Amino acid sequence: MALGLFFLIKANIKHKDSIQENLDIWCYERGTRFEIANEEAAKEFMNLLEEPYTDVIDLGCGDGAAGQYFVERGLFTIGIDINQEKLKNYPGISIAVDMYDFLREMKNESIQNIFTHHALEHTVRARDIIAECGRVLQPGGYYYAVVPANDHLHTVHHVVFEKAIELLPVGLIPIFCDYQDRMEPEFKCVAQKPK
Repeated sequence: MALGLFFLIKANIKHKDSIQENLDIWCYERGTRFEIANEEAAKEFMNLLEEPYTDVIDLGCGDGAAGQYFVERGLFTIGIDINQEKLKNYPGISIAVDMYDFLREMKNESIQNIFTHHALEHTVRARDIIAECGRVLQPGGYYYAVVPANDHLHTVHHVVFEKAIELLPVGLIPIFCDYQDRMEPEFKCVAQKPK
């Protein structure tokens, strides 16, 4: 199924306002219960990869709750987030930029792997970001995305996903694309770009 068959529930705000609201209201993940969920997701993601481990882009990385796990295990990790305050605590290389703007500047098939955990719901550009992930991922590369399920629009969640398949970029082969309950209801999509 293609992403285009589904419609995300989206807040009626502009992209720049979506960014500003997320900069105005935020919290750290490391040292909280969210760190445990991030670490579990990072472990799952690393189980997909074959040694020698390849690079990963950590989209919407925050303060590095998942990035810490990757860096400690030798993955070359670049964290992408709009929040410079959070990035001060990121354990690896980080770039303070909007996820969509970062991906849009990348060449076709230039990123080895993409990991995004509880980040896509924070931007009204989620659909565009997912499409860009499909474009920039290298053949054989893995895409791992998790968002809240049974969610609603609120102060910093500007997109609501109704099905896991909405997370799947066009052209990628799903490995797992379904609901899960890990500390809270989630939709998870794990996919690979054909070689």
